[in-house]
Amino acid sequence: MNLVLFEEQELSTPLNFNDPRGKHIRKVLRLEVGDSFRSGLVGGMQGQSTITEISDRNYILKHEHLKQNPPHHPITLVCGTPRPNSAKRILRDGSTMGLEAINFVHTELGEKSYRDSHIWKEEVVRDLLKQGASQSYSSSLPNFNHIETMKQAMDSFEGQQIVYFDNVEDALPASEMNLSNQTTVCFIGSERGWSKNERAEFKARGFKPFKLGTRVMRSDTAFISALTLIQLNLGLLD
Repeated sequence: MNLVLFEEQELSTPLNFNDPRGKHIRKVLRLEVGDSFRSGLVGGMQGQSTITEISDRNYILKHEHLKQNPPHHPITLVCGTPRPNSAKRILRDGSTMGLEAINFVHTELGEKSYRDSHIWKEEVVRDLLKQGASQSYSSSLPNFNHIETMKQAMDSFEGQQIVYFDNVEDALPASEMNLSNQTTVCFIGSERGWSKNERAEFKARGFKPFKLGTRVMRSDTAFISALTLIQLNLGLLD
């Protein structure tokens, strides 16, 4: 918990010892009255919070958030709906990596039962995004959306710079990727990959696949590899 995050409505209320953030302050940071720690307002600025009082197992805090967050990277992820545990890692790590937006889409070969997981509840998604942002010293969260069909996904990003990854034999090596300095939309298939229809739709729209090597990876591994390649190509890792 590198940056302790607070929602707007929490700024004026005490922080209980049993709250995960309270436990972090008490057991990890071991702070007392008068001590400060790095914090941020979710969706707002960051700065520090100071413990002004400890009463009835609660921290009374004074917040001062005056510093802007680092900007998001101009990258949007569109990923075929993965198994819930993989989705958790993608949401958390995608937020850590500074993505502008994270989208999951129901693909033709995707496992339909994954759509019914409790992970898609708004509060669960938001908590995972906050965990990732906190890790990267940011209080700004990526946008999140669940898209029903691949056609809707492709139509949503019509005219934008799109890169999609596949493990077909004619996929291009990542070394041939040459992206312009604009928002990039990265498409990654579900764990069973893209269907023939989806590959045909990418081709019809003029998009060529890129490969991530010769090994088959899980969604939560593939997306990190793909995003790192895109960040490198856009000069975001310099």
